[in-house]
Amino acid sequence: MICGKEFYKSIKESHSHILDLMSRNKDCALLTWNPEADTLEEGVPGLNDVTKGQVEWRAVILNDADTFGFDHINNQNPFDKVDAIPALYNFGETQIFELFDEYYNVKARLDKANSAKDKDVIKKLQETEKSIRESIENLIAESAAKIDEYRRRKKENHLKACENPLTRLAIWMMGAPMEEAPTVDKSWPEELLAEECPVDWNYYETVYKARLLPTEVEQFRAETEKYKAICDSFLTGSLLQKKPKEVIALSERLLKRSEDLFDQVKEPHEELEYDNFCDDNLYPLRMKYLLFDVEYDNKHRTSASNLGFVSFVYMLSANEIPDGCMRCERVYNGTVKINEQKARDFFTRYLRKLNATKKVLLNKLRHYQTITIDDELPKDEAIKIFETDAEIKVESHLTTEQSELLAKYKIGLSRDCPTEEEIHWKTQVDEIIKKFIRFLREPRRALKNAVKKDFRHQTVIEDERIFKLGEDGLEDIEFRIQEKEQQMVETVTNRLYRTREYTERIEKADGEVREQIARRMTKKKTVCIGLIVFFAYLLGFIPLFVGNMNNHKTLVISLIMTGICLGLMILVGLIFLLVVRYKHKKHFENFNKLMEGILSEIENGLKSFSKYLGHMCDFMRGVSVFNYLRKPTDLTPKILKKHLYDIQTRIDSVNGLFVSVMQVDDKSDEMPYNYDFTKLVDYAYEVPYDEIESVVEFITSENYVTVPIDYMVKVSMTREDLYD
Repeated sequence: MICGKEFYKSIKESHSHILDLMSRNKDCALLTWNPEADTLEEGVPGLNDVTKGQVEWRAVILNDADTFGFDHINNQNPFDKVDAIPALYNFGETQIFELFDEYYNVKARLDKANSAKDKDVIKKLQETEKSIRESIENLIAESAAKIDEYRRRKKENHLKACENPLTRLAIWMMGAPMEEAPTVDKSWPEELLAEECPVDWNYYETVYKARLLPTEVEQFRAETEKYKAICDSFLTGSLLQKKPKEVIALSERLLKRSEDLFDQVKEPHEELEYDNFCDDNLYPLRMKYLLFDVEYDNKHRTSASNLGFVSFVYMLSANEIPDGCMRCERVYNGTVKINEQKARDFFTRYLRKLNATKKVLLNKLRHYQTITIDDELPKDEAIKIFETDAEIKVESHLTTEQSELLAKYKIGLSRDCPTEEEIHWKTQVDEIIKKFIRFLREPRRALKNAVKKDFRHQTVIEDERIFKLGEDGLEDIEFRIQEKEQQMVETVTNRLYRTREYTERIEKADGEVREQIARRMTKKKTVCIGLIVFFAYLLGFIPLFVGNMNNHKTLVISLIMTGICLGLMILVGLIFLLVVRYKHKKHFENFNKLMEGILSEIENGLKSFSKYLGHMCDFMRGVSVFNYLRKPTDLTPKILKKHLYDIQTRIDSVNGLFVSVMQVDDKSDEMPYNYDFTKLVDYAYEVPYDEIESVVEFITSENYVTVPIDYMVKVSMTREDLYD
């Protein structure tokens, strides 16, 4: 069983009986997984040692929320980590090839007509040939867009899949899904296999003449790209001394199925329509996939859901799945049926043993009690020392660098006056984008520096006055720990920045400015058009001058009116240029507003992390108070209190499995744990078992397994309907 460190920690704290069962089973091993590791040795330490010398072995890889996040386990298929696309598009080859048949038929007839020198027939056939060619070119343009999109998305998916921790671990263990480069028939034209092969007339004509289909060509190219991506990212062979007989990827899932989904799966489907997620995610061909639906409350599995999940994990790791129950490249959903009354009886005995031990420790503590009420710290002083909120500042150079990320503009009445706007804008934007990319490193650095400098030095309280807190003071700190834990959960901390989204928004704003610049006229063009309009308008007044040449008074009035009209025309032209300049200026301002908004978004993200780190620091300070009480530097009462705290934590954990607190009879004859409670040791407090065996129906009605816990009644499995 390979699981994340958080899952191991959670079952150690809440379901230690599962760990105890696994330790008793010599054929079962539980290993932790670091999904961020770059090698198998770092990712799953000890795997080579555990499997060394084994004749046969199998692995279950757990994908939970702590490993992959809630976004993935909330999908219908959590194993699909990339944007799935259909295996092949319809590239419209049927219609294109039919037109090619007609095209070559017409060309043949045209050759005959040229030989016969029949001009009427030649002209008619030439028009038909031209018409067919235009139709083919139009269809090829549509098909080219589809093929280019298909190639792009396939390449992106291969890169995404290589970053998927589950893909990396599976390939390291089982080997790559493609250990050899795909082979092609030697009769295929070489130009179709070129790395950069444009989809144009020559592409379709070559495919047509070779009696191939674009789908065949693109499928082969995609397979070649897949092999290249695997070779660039992995060793094609397994790094283990012996490959596993079987690898099952187990994932928890948060999914509420809609009625639309139920209606969809009721429809008849061909097996070929099943989701092709294995190929898209580069998973090894022999891996199997299993889901377990869970319920979460406030980012924690509900007690009932957690009990079923960890029990299912144990059953899956300790027992082989019967042959024929699971097919590769298909997804199955597992369920566990638990008898609640038997589970209560099972854990009631555990509680009785814990309570018996707690009672013994309380009796011992009374003999060693040395701290009196008079020794307790005053409440105000205790609050000041142990309950003051920490402040973790996460700051970057936002204010000092903000001006450098904004565009400066001098806009005239034309695009090359006072400066050449296109060159000026391109130079500015290139520099802004370069600085912005460099600037995006700052938030992560600011967070790292805050953790290194402020956070680390405020997470621990080591003060002798802790021993003077008394029961009420410790209870206040325990409530504060719970409060800070809740505040941590409620504090929204998104990603510090989203590079792709920012880049798209900046490119869009940049494109709008460039488009506006391209629309504006140059100074020369503006002056020429202005003079042309001016003289054309002036010519319209010549008849007025000619008609008033003999009357000087009327001529003067005509000249004045002409001057006024020309002045108004110039004013209107100037106003028009100013309006265009104002609209153009708005695009520059919109770009700066976008940059300011992005910077503000990043700054708010830093504030959220600052708030989150403050809550986490307060939480850890509270926990450190109880850790300090466990130190062996003090008297036995402090050590006894530590053991009492550990036992109470176990009791609370068991009570949390059920809606109401379980009522346990203190008069039971259950014996306490026989540990040396004068030593500062973290004891396991194993769940007491009767040496009995329970037969459970496992997967199929004809298959049974024997387990040492009887609250599990049945483990079943059904195939998920996941169709493209």
